[in-house]
Amino acid sequence: LYDGCPALPAAGSGPSLLQLATRSEVFVVDLLAIGADHAAAARFRRALDRALCAEGVQVLGFACKGDLAQLERSGWLAGRSRGEIAPRDLQSEASAAGYGVSRRQPGLKSLVAQLLGSALDKSLTLSDWAARPLSDAQIEYAAADAWVLLPLADALATLAPPPSPPPPRLRRRPSGPDERVRVASQRPSVWRRVPPPRASGCAWRGGAVSPCGIREAGLELSSPSA
Repeated sequence: LYDGCPALPAAGSGPSLLQLATRSEVFVVDLLAIGADHAAAARFRRALDRALCAEGVQVLGFACKGDLAQLERSGWLAGRSRGEIAPRDLQSEASAAGYGVSRRQPGLKSLVAQLLGSALDKSLTLSDWAARPLSDAQIEYAAADAWVLLPLADALATLAPPPSPPPPRLRRRPSGPDERVRVASQRPSVWRRVPPPRASGCAWRGGAVSPCGIREAGLELSSPSA
């Protein structure tokens, strides 16, 4: 499982952290520390290439296109893994299944809440991931951010799309006085009848009113006849 890095240090300097998770283990890799040792960096690139391209391994990610591009530009992806990884992007998959709001891509926190019924802490997203040492809270946050994709992928594969909201109910304006009285009599008991308005220049035509206002209650005010 690959989930990129939660944040980048200074612009153009590459990712500072990489999270990798399997069903039994989670790895939080300090790329800044490994990158300072040329030999260690070369060994890690080879190991990462083997892991991501191993036969039978399904790579998962969440909005991971930018993370992969950052890893490629900074040289962390090499060999077969460079440009050849086709991860299962759970954000795109959830969006296609109908999750999200008003054409916006669903966020990881909201999907975890919807599909797993759990709260995912995202309060450290904008913390300083280039600072060393990382706090225990940052390490736990990074590990959870990667591991949660495993049960999320399982949920997306088994759960039905979210129910569609009911269509808006259209109201037809009463066509005449008799129908207007009948519609008013069908209002719920919380509706109340009010006395005729006393404002000058207006004439009452009957009906019921709610806190929503005169237009919704089916009332009309008109100029009095001469």
